[in-house]
Amino acid sequence: MSYVAPTVTAHYVALAKPGSFRFESSVDSEGDPTIVSTKPVAPSPVIELNIDEHYLAEKESRWLERRQSGGIWQCSEQHSMVIVNKSAFS
Repeated sequence: MSYVAPTVTAHYVALAKPGSFRFESSVDSEGDPTIVSTKPVAPSPVIELNIDEHYLAEKESRWLERRQSGGIWQCSEQHSMVIVNKSAFS
């Protein structure tokens, strides 16, 4: 099985070290992860998988960069909607 995880990456400068993400909510408008293919084990039929019914999605955020250069902070953050629970169809 494979899926496409909607992802947003933001790059910006700040006068002080950011203590929290600035663009965390921007990934909300990108939608949910989409299952793009499944490979059933023969003779099992292909099953259509639906979010909340067969899998769950959760926002995952991380800093790519947060460094100071000449009194200015160079910041990069990344936010994705990822599949966090696949146990319903394992």
